[in-house]
Parts: sequence; C-alpha cells; structure tokens
Amino acid sequence: MWSKNLKSFIKHLLNNKLYTLIIVFGFAISLMFVILLSVYVKKELSVDGFHEKKDRIYRLIHSDYSGLAPPVGERLLMNYPEVESYTRMYRNSNVIDISEDEKIRINYLLADSAFFTMFSFPLLEGDPKHVLATRHGIVLTRSFALNAFGDESPIGREVSFRPELRFTVTGIMEDLPLNTHFQQCDAIINFSALADIWGWQGLLTSYGNSSFGLYLMAKSGTDLPSKAPMILEEFQKDYWMFEEGRADTIQFEPLTDCYFSSAYSPGIQRNNKTLILIFSMIIVLILGLAIINYINLTVSQAGFRGKEAAIRKILGSSKKLLIQQFIVESIIVCVISFGIALILSLMAEPFIDRLLGTKLGLKQEFRLSLFFVSIAFILFVGILSGLIPSLVISRFSPVEVVKGSLRKKSKGHYSKILISFQYIIAICLLICTWMIARQSMFLQNHDPGYNRENLLKAVNDIPPKRKSALRDQLEGIAGVERVAYVAGSPVDGGNNQSWVHNDKPVSFQEFVVDSAFLEMMGFEITPTGAAYDKRGMYLNETAVKVLELDPLPTSFKRYDEEIPVLGVIKDFHFRNLYEPIGPAMVGQLQQDQYVWSIFVKTDGLDNTFTVNKVQEVYKEFTGGIPLQFQFVDDTIREWYKKEENTSKIIGWFSLLTIILAIMGIFAMSSYFIQQRIKDIGIRKVNGAQSFELMRMLSTDFLKWVFVAFLIASPISWYAIHKWMQRFAYKTDFPWWIFLGAGIAITVIAFLSVAWQSWRASSRNPADSLRYE
Repeated sequence: MWSKNLKSFIKHLLNNKLYTLIIVFGFAISLMFVILLSVYVKKELSVDGFHEKKDRIYRLIHSDYSGLAPPVGERLLMNYPEVESYTRMYRNSNVIDISEDEKIRINYLLADSAFFTMFSFPLLEGDPKHVLATRHGIVLTRSFALNAFGDESPIGREVSFRPELRFTVTGIMEDLPLNTHFQQCDAIINFSALADIWGWQGLLTSYGNSSFGLYLMAKSGTDLPSKAPMILEEFQKDYWMFEEGRADTIQFEPLTDCYFSSAYSPGIQRNNKTLILIFSMIIVLILGLAIINYINLTVSQAGFRGKEAAIRKILGSSKKLLIQQFIVESIIVCVISFGIALILSLMAEPFIDRLLGTKLGLKQEFRLSLFFVSIAFILFVGILSGLIPSLVISRFSPVEVVKGSLRKKSKGHYSKILISFQYIIAICLLICTWMIARQSMFLQNHDPGYNRENLLKAVNDIPPKRKSALRDQLEGIAGVERVAYVAGSPVDGGNNQSWVHNDKPVSFQEFVVDSAFLEMMGFEITPTGAAYDKRGMYLNETAVKVLELDPLPTSFKRYDEEIPVLGVIKDFHFRNLYEPIGPAMVGQLQQDQYVWSIFVKTDGLDNTFTVNKVQEVYKEFTGGIPLQFQFVDDTIREWYKKEENTSKIIGWFSLLTIILAIMGIFAMSSYFIQQRIKDIGIRKVNGAQSFELMRMLSTDFLKWVFVAFLIASPISWYAIHKWMQRFAYKTDFPWWIFLGAGIAITVIAFLSVAWQSWRASSRNPADSLRYE
C-alpha cells in the first residue's frame, strides 16, 4: 500500500518538475539560512559556558563600567567570607626581547594567581595553582610559544621587557577559545607585575586608578550577590568614586552575562543581545515562511491531488490514511531539502564567517546529539508543513470531484492570506534593511569634527628622546606631510580625568598632543587671549558648558591648580556615535613625555608606497620591531562594522523572503489562472482585450500587496524607532523609504503574475474553451 503511494508521489513530482524544483530548493535555501544562523546564535549564547565554575564567578561592575582600583579584590576577600578567590584583569601590550637579536610584540592579559583555578582555560604545561604564583612568571599561549621558540619547550626561558625587567616562562596554555568574552592574547602575566611594567610601585595599593576589571568567585552554597548593598555602603565611606557620586551602584554580574553586558571594560569582547534576538527572530521567520510557502505550493496542486485522494477513497482508503500519506510525503521532501541545505551550508560557511566576524565550525558541530536534534527537527517541520495541505486535499468527497465542486472549494483564499503575510514580512524587511544601511552609512560618513582622511595612527615603541629624530626621518619621506605625537587621541578615547567642580563631580577625557597634531586634525579653535603656558589646555565647547565658564575666563580650577585656557575647540567626537559628545580637554605634550601613538598625515597619492617607507624607517629606529598601525578611516569603519553586517544579513534575508514570496505567487497565480481559463475564453469571445484581462487577473493579487503595505508600515516604523534609540546621533527616517519598499514589492508581485496573465489573456478563446 505505502509503496504504491510512494510511487504515485514520485510520479507526481516528476510530472510537475517546476513545482518540484521550486518546493525542494526553496525549502533547501531556507533551511540553509536556518542552519547557519542557528549555529551562530547557539555559539553566541554559549560564550563562557564551558567554565566548570561559571555559576560561582561574577564580575563586579558599577554604573555601566567594570573598572575598579587594584586593592578592592583583596579588601573584599578579607572582609567577606563568601568570597573564595578573586582575580584582577587588565590587557596590555609591549615589545619584548626573546633573544639578543630578536624582538617581538606581545599582547598579554594581567591576572592574579587564581586565574587558572577560577576559569577553565586548559594548560598544556604547568600547574594551574602555581604558574602565576611568582610576580615575574608568564604563561604563553601555544601559538605564541611556537612562533617565538619553535618546537623547543620554552619552560624556564626568559623574555625581557627591558634589561631590568625579565619574566620566566612557567607554563603553556591553549589559545583562548573564540567562545569567551576575553579578547585573544599571547600570554598571561601576574597582575602584580604591572607595577614594575609601569614603574609605579604604589599602584597596587592606590585607589586613584580604577581601570581594572575584577572577577570574584563565591564559595559553594553562599549568596555573594546579596552583599552588594553592604559593599556599596562601605565604598561610599572611603572610595572616592562612590564618595563623590561618580558611581552609585554595585552589581555582581554573572560570568555568562559579561559578553552581552552594557558595562564597558577595556580588553573584552562584547555583543549586542538585541542583535542575537533579531537573528533568532529571523530563524523563526525563515522557517515560518518556508513552511507557508510549502503549504501554498502544495495547496496549489489540490486540483491534481484532490482527484487522486477521491479515487483512493472510492477504493476504500480512509481520511486518516490519506492524511498520514501526505504528511509522510512532506517529511520526504523535508529530508531531501535538509540534505541539500547541509551541503549549501558548508559552501556558504566562509561567507557567513566573514560577514559575522566569527568561525562557525559546522563540521565540528556534527555530533550524535546533533543527529537526533536534526531528526526531531525534520519530523517537526515535515508534520507541520504537511498537515494543512493534507487536511485540505483529503476533505473532498468522490461525489464533489464528480460534480466539479472541487475547483470551487479549493480556490485558496487563505493561501492568498498566507502570501500577504509574506508580503508584510518582505516590506518590513526592505524598510528595515534600507534604514539600517542608511544609518550605517551615516555613522561611517558623519563628520567627526576633525580630519580623518589619509591619516595613519601607529603604536609608539620609541623612547621620548628619539621623537625628534624619527619625526625628521619620517617627514623626509615622499608622501608624508606631517608627523605628530600624542598621549591619547579622539580615535582611542584618551584618558579620563575626574574631579569636583563647584561641588559637583565632573568627568573629562584628556588628550595630550603636540602642536603638529592640532594642525593635522584641523580643529576649529577660538583663542581666549590667555598668555601662553606649557600647563595650558584647550577645552571643547561641551567642557565650557559643564564647567559653567560664562563669560569665558582665562583659567579654570582642576583639583587645586589653576589651569590656563588657551582656546576653545569646536566640539568633536571621540570614540563612536553611540554616546553624545562629552567634555574634553586637550593638553600640550612635553618634550620628555612618553607618547602612546604616532600620527602620520600622507598626501594620499600612493599610500602603499608611503606606508612601506614609513615601516622601513620605523624598523631602523626600533631594532626591527614592525609598525603596528591602522588608518583612522578604517578604525572608524570598524566601530560600525556590526551595523553594516546586520544590514547585510537582513538584506539577504529580505532577498530570500522575496524569492519565497515569488515562488508562492507563481504557484498560486498559475493555479488561479488555470481555474479561470473558461472565464477568460468567454470574455475574449465577448470582445475583452488582452490588457483588460491582464489587469483583471493581476488585480486580485495586487490588492493583497496594498493590505500588506498598510500593516507593514507601522510595524517597520516601530521596529526601526526602537533600534535607533541606541544611537546618540542618527539619520532621518524619510517617508519615501516606505513608499519605495511598497512600490518595489508591488512591482515584484506584478511581474510574478504578469507573464502567466499575459499567456492566458493572449490564448485563442477557442483553445481556452476546448481546454475546458
């Protein structure tokens, strides 16, 4: 019985090749997106989920920031018995000597000795309890150790930051995995060594610098987060940030929440949970649209399958068996489509990796558990997809088929409603894609208030006494216009300075630069007339308002010192456009002051040649250390890479939605027109023109586009309005985007039915009546 039914189904697929092609590959492409995005969402939601003690580890944050002073960890360990251990965190980079002739740049994470007992980062060599026990111990990652020392074990070897500061390799660890919120690094160093690296021995006991992450592990069975109010009350008595009201909360953030946290911390990776929610919704929508499309395509074949069902009923088959048969057929189609989707997913994986900035690793996901999940998924989708068509087709009685009432009952008005749902999704996605892309372009092209073109920013590795010599050499290169030195710039956000002004706490970003930098950046500066002073500073317009300097005086008080105001700089952006412009001050770089970065302004005629020459000169000054640089334009583009990638993903999804809608429209219009062949023939005999018939046949589909447009417009407006709230600066939301999306879908819908409408309206009426 089942073998005959299967043969009948295969024969039906072979006799309707276009239907088969559309239904199988439409399903396969949809499932490809579902597979790829599902793996991505799964990976993002599992970040830091591999740590064995994750349920007991918390990051201490306050007022959307995770920076605290170095003594805080030990203080909490001593005062609160619920704390089992802690580790401070700070990311840094240096150039090290691994031999007399070889220097190499190293990015390292500073952490306390409990790091490897709190977190489950595997060690290849060394004891987790002891590798960071000494102040000058260093644990290298496997890839860095291989790059620096080759196949030889580096355990016991020394690496030198400078002649008087050496570190002994005490362990080798696996490279940090991608599914952790810690940024990739080359090594882990004991946090206490930061005092030696910075040359500030009082750092470890000072509350002045609160730039360090703090992770606490609670003892089993205790409720450490409940101590937050007590800790806050304690800090408000003697910790300046809390005393002055700069921080007014204390929160214990679970380790697995850090990746999606809104709390800023240098040296960690973050993602937007809203973005993951969007991708999760996309997965559900793709799957829903694919199922809707299958239902529409299958119901469009009701005229053929209904007769088949009626004949089987005459031969004694029950309605239950018919329903089972159609569901089994749906599962078979789903199995075939899923197999094709897996192949397409592997082919598309590199593209998705580049687009999302991740590494999906689909082959590593193929495990036994995934096999059973896939089987359950196929059964679910197959049953859901086949249930409605099976109920529709199996309900017809043999008498209705003979009477011809099958056609009347299977016109599929609900199918048009389902297609209009696809129209709604397509219009919403087009509007959202358009606006996200528009906002992304706005962010990337918005004037930051300074020159950004042909501007190279490089990490500085030379001592202050060699600045002048390097500047002279670099400015002698053809293509180099200016060279500047800075300790903090608008691109990296500078350094934070906080004090109390007029009994109110104020927080400023400070940039210390030379005069060449001011000219290079093209800041609009209004002089104040104050006499020149090497301690003098420039304030931006927002700083003048915050300090309430009206009328503008020649100086302002910071801490207990009067600082001359040399001029007012027109507001400029530092960091990205998510936050409004804050108060900033620009100080003057002194001759013997260490600089963070080197800025090189090129003429833009041949940047490749110019950069190569700059690198050659730089290596001569650093003994072979390569220049670590990036153009400012590229840095700004990277700030908004996620917005750009989001628009691309939603754009591809929009395209898929439109393709699915076209498939459904094509199938339904074919079925609808076939039902009206006799009507068309009669109208042509009575003098109807082809154009009139085309309009009549198309109007029935296009009216659903209009209904979809009325529903989709307010939904899209609300979604984009909510999404745009995260930006302090945003583009406008013009009305013509709604109109453009509506027209685009209308044109697509019209073209989907126009060809078949033209064929039907152009047919000889005698052929139409003979066909009937």
